[in-house]
Amino acid sequence: MAKGERIDKAPGVDKFEFYGVGRIIFGRGSFARIGELAGQFGRSAMIISNAGDVGDAGIVDRLVELLSAGGVRQVFLRQRGEPKVADVDNATQTARRDNCDVVIGLGGGSAMDVAKAVAALLTNGGGALDYMEIVGKGRKITCPAAAWIAVPTTAGTGAEVTRNAVIGCAERHFKGSIHGEHLLARVVLVDPELGVTVRPEITARAGMDALCQLIESYTSLGAGTITDTLAIKGIALAAAEKSLLRAYRDGSDLDARQDMAVAALLSGMTLTIAGLGAARGDCLFFTCRRDPTGQH
Repeated sequence: MAKGERIDKAPGVDKFEFYGVGRIIFGRGSFARIGELAGQFGRSAMIISNAGDVGDAGIVDRLVELLSAGGVRQVFLRQRGEPKVADVDNATQTARRDNCDVVIGLGGGSAMDVAKAVAALLTNGGGALDYMEIVGKGRKITCPAAAWIAVPTTAGTGAEVTRNAVIGCAERHFKGSIHGEHLLARVVLVDPELGVTVRPEITARAGMDALCQLIESYTSLGAGTITDTLAIKGIALAAAEKSLLRAYRDGSDLDARQDMAVAALLSGMTLTIAGLGAARGDCLFFTCRRDPTGQH
């Protein structure tokens, strides 16, 4: 299903294509496997992270330690703020120069978007604007991206399982996407323990992002049986008092962190297939199908 294609559904009729990542590893303590996993794809990793810096005794240092133990050398880039064309192009040039053969996105949605864009450009050539929709040339990603591993630390955008990278073009004051199934991560590694140090305000914003995406995916004209099933489960998790509110109040509550990590994962899976609506900026492509409460 191409982005921008409207699907008119007859009652009781399902028609969809389901895109998904090849492997999701979920669970507390699973981050310890990153060295082993990265080593399956290459010996030189480009790390793109907005979860801290090397030397701050945090998650990034733990990643460096695990990769080194797995025999994988690292090139580190800190992503600050929302991704821009220059961020993607600079990271790609660095990865090419240092012969990186695997990319790791660590952190929130911004790090994920840059990581998947870099992975795609490494094998397809060119720069970000060559492939960006609306503001760029809109070329298609035709070759499989370089192997990239998504390691989310926030529970919000679901970017770890989506097939588009949203990038800002400063000159045009506009965001565009690099889009295609080749952008899907080779492995998604979700460890709820990584969310423990996320600040309460970010926990709240990210969690509401996930909840909004789940609701819009459910009400989207592009929704179907599979996305409905996933969205309903995700909404129940994100909206429950035991999850988002508890994660906000007590960041060390691993049960709450786990529920929100699942909800965010499901939100990314559903939006990739069903699309979103006005609140998330995709109203040009999908319209409302139904209200989940049945009141409108």
